[in-house]
Amino acid sequence: TVKPVPTVSVVPVTQELCHDEATNPVDFSGNVAAADYDWVNDNVSIGIGSPGFGDIPAFTATNSGLAIQTANFTVTPSFNGCTGESESFSITVNPKPTVFAVPSQDWCGGESTNEVLFNGNFAGAATYNWVNDNTTVGLPASGSGDISSFVANNGTPITQIATITVTPIIDATGCEGVSEVFTI
Repeated sequence: TVKPVPTVSVVPVTQELCHDEATNPVDFSGNVAAADYDWVNDNVSIGIGSPGFGDIPAFTATNSGLAIQTANFTVTPSFNGCTGESESFSITVNPKPTVFAVPSQDWCGGESTNEVLFNGNFAGAATYNWVNDNTTVGLPASGSGDISSFVANNGTPITQIATITVTPIIDATGCEGVSEVFTI
């Protein structure tokens, strides 16, 4: 009796995600339909344990630190006492940036506002995009980066409040962080 030596194919081969994103399931197949697939993961901090058996279901990738986390997986096929050659793949999880809280500002019409300088856990590596819901105060509807001082405007008989929402994005990975809100 000569038993077949199983092979393994991995789909998808690699994945790169941001913190809190769902992975794609990892499906194994090969030349023997009834083969078993055992796998190990060298970095359980990304949100999935090790070792495992069979296909890897979708899971929420985690990386609450500041460094990129890569988990290297090795999957080994076996069938009826025969073990095939292992295959490897990786899942990389990029961290998400934060933006530090920005104090709200309160001005009278005609006064100059304070400059708004954005900062967060990825200083120098993140872009801070912002949107303003009330342009009547003298601030444009949107922008990127710090907000220069401007003359507060109010040509109405009621108090005008602009709510500004700023969202950090890591330039190199495109990972978007949690937005912060402040008012002028």
